[in-house]
Amino acid sequence: MAIAGASNLAASQAEFAALLTQMLSAQPQGFAYELAAQRIGTDGKYVRNPVITSLPMFRQWTGSKAYKDLRAYEQTITIGSYERTVSLDRLDVVTDRSGVVQAALNAFSASTKQAVDKLMIDRLSANTWTGYDGVSLLNDAHPNTNSTGDNLITSALSFTNYRDLRAVMRKFSDEDGALYNVTPTHVMVGADQERIALEIAGASRPVAVSNAGAYDGTSNIVGATTIPNVFGGSEVTIIVNDLVTGNKWFMMDLSKPVKPMVWCVLRAPEAISQDGGFMQGDQRFTYDRFNYSIEGDWEFGAGAWMLIAGSVT
Repeated sequence: MAIAGASNLAASQAEFAALLTQMLSAQPQGFAYELAAQRIGTDGKYVRNPVITSLPMFRQWTGSKAYKDLRAYEQTITIGSYERTVSLDRLDVVTDRSGVVQAALNAFSASTKQAVDKLMIDRLSANTWTGYDGVSLLNDAHPNTNSTGDNLITSALSFTNYRDLRAVMRKFSDEDGALYNVTPTHVMVGADQERIALEIAGASRPVAVSNAGAYDGTSNIVGATTIPNVFGGSEVTIIVNDLVTGNKWFMMDLSKPVKPMVWCVLRAPEAISQDGGFMQGDQRFTYDRFNYSIEGDWEFGAGAWMLIAGSVT
């Protein structure tokens, strides 16, 4: 649609807002925040998220019952305000007969999900979130667990590291030894580790062979072969997200109602156009420009630590 003058400006702004609404209400398209963050609606600036852990296991009932106090945490997340804005010259807007300006606004709307995704991936990669248990989401010693409590590694993705980390996550348990029933379902990598991730998830895998005839050799390699992959098939889904850089990779169980991250939303992203009645707007009067903004109030935070593990180095 070309804007071409004041008569079409209102229609252009309406289309800008409608496209954003359409993009945000669409089915999840593989963006990390849609898959790995539990959305929590709020009407306040501070979100207090109660968390209960360490539920009692069954024991043989002999004598009196054994009463166990539940370990309760409360996590507070402070909502922040976010915006992304473009400013266009009035003459460029009102003389647009080719549709170039409208196409740019459409692309601006369409890229909103990726912009939200970047906020979460950047924070996850920096590992700056403090979880409900008082330590970082990815940490080598989560408290109050009868397992290692270690969901932070420093190694790049490999068949060996994938296998070992998967085994560790499946053994995550509470302080009484009750398993959290973690079954990793997804691995998220960036472009640098896409190939090894797809090999891990494939039906077969390449194997180095040493001069002693041993598979998975690390020295004296004389050849390679392909064997059936025990990790292949439907065991894990690979998420290739170009916002994940270098050797960073994350293994997650996304099959549960709770998620590794939370997205607390006071105001979801929405389109705002500053025209002020076309020629009478302050921005038009002072700068002869129109502003188009996407803004909202939300914050990401740490969720269930036992549902994620990986490397941020």
